[in-house]
Amino acid sequence: MKYLSLLLIALIPLPAFADEPCADLWWSRNHLFDQAGYCFASPLGKSIFYNGDCTTSTVPKLSPGAANTVSAIREEEARWGCKINTKATYLDLDRLDLRRKLVDVAVNDGLESSCLGYRGADIAVFTGASEQTAQIGRIRAGDTIGLAYYSMFEGWQFVSYGTADTSSPSPLLGWVNVDFWAQCEAVAG
Repeated sequence: MKYLSLLLIALIPLPAFADEPCADLWWSRNHLFDQAGYCFASPLGKSIFYNGDCTTSTVPKLSPGAANTVSAIREEEARWGCKINTKATYLDLDRLDLRRKLVDVAVNDGLESSCLGYRGADIAVFTGASEQTAQIGRIRAGDTIGLAYYSMFEGWQFVSYGTADTSSPSPLLGWVNVDFWAQCEAVAG
């Protein structure tokens, strides 16, 4: 019975994004520059980010928190040897619609783990690492929670998650401030 349970858990689709984090890292880094008013010149930047409200074509001054996050992202990009084709007009990245709503970004380190069969109380999911940001989702019992990011915000985790509700689009994503790991039916990764 134990082996059957492990086999069934292995067959559950995990709510993870692309195995290789380069597109995610590129998007997260440039999202911070977009928020700071950067006007993108590359075809990819123009196709992914809205230039209608940009204010500068030079690298804008970032807040200390955003600058630290950009530095961490660049370290990960170097570690993975990332080379994004900025002449392209398409970025192979899940859920850009939700990512555009994010206030804060996390750093994808490519190391994925998952909480399979979450068993706790509902968890509110936010656009940023603060309860003052908009709530964009809710993790419920039975959902699978994926983690492939490290946060620059103490007490907060950036997660992707898949719901037990098959009518809900998957994967979903956002920020949570709950340590959910002890309430998992099983942990993978």
